[in-house]
Amino acid sequence: MKIWSLFLIFFMVLVINSSQKSLIPDSKISHPQMHNKDVPLRVGVIGLVHTHVHWILGRERRGDIEIVGIVEPNRKLAEQYAKQHGYSMDLVYNSIEEMVEATQPEAVTAFNTIYDHLEVV
Repeated sequence: MKIWSLFLIFFMVLVINSSQKSLIPDSKISHPQMHNKDVPLRVGVIGLVHTHVHWILGRERRGDIEIVGIVEPNRKLAEQYAKQHGYSMDLVYNSIEEMVEATQPEAVTAFNTIYDHLEVV
C-alpha cells in the first residue's frame, strides 16, 4: 500500500507542477538540456489502459507537445480512442522498441498497466 501512496503523491506533484508557471524567469534558465518551449515536445504514449490517458491525448491541442507515437497492442482500444481524440492509427505501434525506432520521441508517458511501468523506465 505504501508504494501506491508514493505513486499517487508523485503523480499529484507532477500534475500540479505542469499546470503552474515556473517561478524561475526564462532569462535565468541556462541548462543546456532544457527543451525549447517554442517547439512542441515530441512525446510517445505507452499504453492506453489507464483512463487518465485522456488528459495527454487531449493536451496536444495546447501546442506544447506533439504525440509522435502510441504503443498499444489492443487495436480495438486504440481505434476507440483514435475516434474520440482524432489521432491517426498510423501513430499506433505494438511495442516500445518499434515506436521509439520509428519516431524518436524526446519523452514518453506510461499509461500501460502499473506492472509494466518498470519496462517503460
